[in-house]
Amino acid sequence: MSPTDRPEGEYRRAQPEGTSVAGPVVSPLPRAGTARVGVDAAPGAGDRTSSLAGTASGGRIATAARVVLVIAFFSLPVSTALTNVAFACFVVLWLFAGHLRERVAVGLSYPISKASLLLYALFLLGVLWSSATSEMIVHQLGAYRKLLFIPLILSMLDSEDWTRRCLWAVYLALALTLLLVFADAVHPLTFSRATREIHTANPFLTGNHYIFKHHITQNVLLSFFVLMNLVLVVYSSSRLYRAAGLACAALGAFAILFLAQGRTGYLTLAAALGVGLFAARRQRKLFYLVLGTAAVSVALAAASPSFHSRVRKVYEQLQLFESGHQLTSGQGIRLEFWRISVQMMEDKPILGWGTGGYNQEYHQRAQRHHLGYVSAGTYNPHNQYLYIGTQLGVVGLLAFVAWLVAPVVWAHALDPPRRTLTVGLLAILAIHSMFDSPLFIVTEGHFYCAMLALLFARPRARFAGPPVAAAS
Repeated sequence: MSPTDRPEGEYRRAQPEGTSVAGPVVSPLPRAGTARVGVDAAPGAGDRTSSLAGTASGGRIATAARVVLVIAFFSLPVSTALTNVAFACFVVLWLFAGHLRERVAVGLSYPISKASLLLYALFLLGVLWSSATSEMIVHQLGAYRKLLFIPLILSMLDSEDWTRRCLWAVYLALALTLLLVFADAVHPLTFSRATREIHTANPFLTGNHYIFKHHITQNVLLSFFVLMNLVLVVYSSSRLYRAAGLACAALGAFAILFLAQGRTGYLTLAAALGVGLFAARRQRKLFYLVLGTAAVSVALAAASPSFHSRVRKVYEQLQLFESGHQLTSGQGIRLEFWRISVQMMEDKPILGWGTGGYNQEYHQRAQRHHLGYVSAGTYNPHNQYLYIGTQLGVVGLLAFVAWLVAPVVWAHALDPPRRTLTVGLLAILAIHSMFDSPLFIVTEGHFYCAMLALLFARPRARFAGPPVAAAS
């Protein structure tokens, strides 16, 4: 029986001696050839790669591409500029790494790759009925190019070692972020984004401490960090790593609830805790341990004046919106963005306004309503569902929802740790998409697409020579 086929409750106890990994990946990843036909690889994909024996793995350029990919994963929570440069370099190296036809075949053998290409193809088709400027169309197509990285990443991550290195890179970058959040709360760091943007007092518990990214982005990423540590708690065979994971999860939850503003993080944190609880459901002690962490987080939040203030502000903005008054907060202004977006979908429900069509049409409607925050909504409606729905109609909206839901089914073929991470990542993305347009934004878009590819990646034989027929 393979690790993939074991019941979740038996997974940690059944691990062979020495297979536990000290880090974000806490279980042995499936070996080459364990992909399930029709779920992880297309029929015949294994035949194309399993006979390519060798140690070069495509040569030095392919190795360099993987090194750059590790850097790219580390850069996701840290630097937008480095993320753009790293992924651009990765694409160039991928093109010159050799065995292009075989790599394309491997990348496209994953259902998540096909679904991502289909979603991007709809944006290309949307150009046909769009009245947007060519500049706006190019901007939209460029913004969703992260979907194209998924098959590229999958075709390059052909070993357990490189997959683990990428996961370690993400984990360490998020751990560094969390450490600096607490450091900034104790004493303002000169290089933190909060210090540069906030010129008033920034106290410990009632302040807004964000380091590399905007506080909303930071909270969403830290929610996934909490989930990574809960996976460590549930599936690791080491008491030390379980204790460390529980401590890091608790600190991450504390940072989201008290050290940074923004209400989106509350919901993404709830999703991470919920998925962690579900993963621990068959292990009573661990279940109550994770449940206790979640209960303490809720109790502390309920006792926090700043938490009550933020929740009360949302309620007040809802009342103002219903009474027709001018809205002032970020959450309140979003309601106006959504109202106009829904009107746009009602006017063109099937195919929408075309790729890039939202921005110009929203601008015109906002001006007619004499809104004082026209430019903010013109950028995007702060709702991924509406952003796609206004441009590609119900067709595009259903395609996006299917892109979110289908990987949950495909994740059944993964080992329990990666299945939990995949479901949690998609739950966080689904909630995040209600209050922002994460696939459109640089950091979030790269993060979600790259992590999906990383979690679905399966070790394969490495490319070192021309294909050899299986019969030979």
